[in-house]
Amino acid sequence: METEFRGTPPDPDCGAASPHTEWLRPRLGITPEQAEAARKIKKRTPDMTAGEIAALLGDGATEADVKLALATIRTRNPRRSRATLNATLQAGALVEHEARPGEPRWATVDRLLGELMQLRAVVAGLSMGSHAAERR
Repeated sequence: METEFRGTPPDPDCGAASPHTEWLRPRLGITPEQAEAARKIKKRTPDMTAGEIAALLGDGATEADVKLALATIRTRNPRRSRATLNATLQAGALVEHEARPGEPRWATVDRLLGELMQLRAVVAGLSMGSHAAERR
């Protein structure tokens, strides 16, 4: 088995909306910059209404435009039980390779991280021990 792990970095546009998704979204009566500003305002002050945000934006922004812009905002789920971990294809392949029969992938990742932490502790202990021996 390889002793070195090398993954490839994600593409510069990873995480961006698909062009197909962009095409399907309704057209807004405000600019993309105004839509982004409306989303930032809503994230900063969640109690602010679409009408209030439209008034802040000015330049003919309407409440309906702001509501459409806010419809695509991503919000965190405060009750989520797990988070998504983005990884390279090589990292995914490593997890698949290291999985035990019938072991869920999340359990494989937990086990591999636990083993890594144990190895780090052993290496740290050995390096501390060697420094102590050098001092004597």
